[in-house]
Amino acid sequence: MNNYKTSKQPSDMKVLILFTLWSFIIQLFLSNDSPLFWLAHRVDSAWFFMEGKAFLYGMRPYVEFTDFKGPLIWLFYGIGWLISPLNYHGMYVVSGVFYALTLFFNYKTAMIFLRDNRLSMAATLPMIFVYFFPWFHFETRSEDLMLLFVAISLYALFKRIYAEERNDVADFLMLGGCFTTLVMMKYNIAAAQGVIVLIALWDQYKNKRGLAKPFLWMIAISVVIVAPFIIYIIMTDTLGAFFHNYFVLAYE
Repeated sequence: MNNYKTSKQPSDMKVLILFTLWSFIIQLFLSNDSPLFWLAHRVDSAWFFMEGKAFLYGMRPYVEFTDFKGPLIWLFYGIGWLISPLNYHGMYVVSGVFYALTLFFNYKTAMIFLRDNRLSMAATLPMIFVYFFPWFHFETRSEDLMLLFVAISLYALFKRIYAEERNDVADFLMLGGCFTTLVMMKYNIAAAQGVIVLIALWDQYKNKRGLAKPFLWMIAISVVIVAPFIIYIIMTDTLGAFFHNYFVLAYE
């Protein structure tokens, strides 16, 4: 299966626009962050929202406010607070973008196996109802944001293995970037995504393509992502509290 693209495949931009509209319309009725829902009846999302506000207000993370999450969660919720500081409508915008991108990579993954635009669309569009299934989705939480990076990782892996389209630089930058991003959000999810990275490295080794450069690319993108947060944490003298709260207490 060397080529999963068809001649009738629409451009990625058109597909992304479609999923963006779909994401915002469906979440308008399913997400409790949408303007149609009340502000009450929240648990984790209310705390994340306050942490995002505190983070952008300059309060010291893991000292003046804390949680068993990485600082990137607070940055995303802080963006939602900046968009709409008096309610959760800003997070409706943020999660709308995140889910649009998640569905886009779901679609790209479906195309690898189905090799048909219409079938891939039919397989992808209903996925948002699975993500918001009320038995396990009560509010928009950190897992909603992390889902995007798992979807990107699966696409990069399946593209290499099943479509035999290997772009080592792009693939391992995506895989390493997603892993590091998840570490900065919730490290146990990063550990699960790490299995995807290991399989990709095994595929690289099995095809005798060399492992040194993929490791260097993953390290490079990891440094780019982590460095600003570590510098900020060091400048605020909260490095010890960061490791203790995020890694030690969260593990216990």
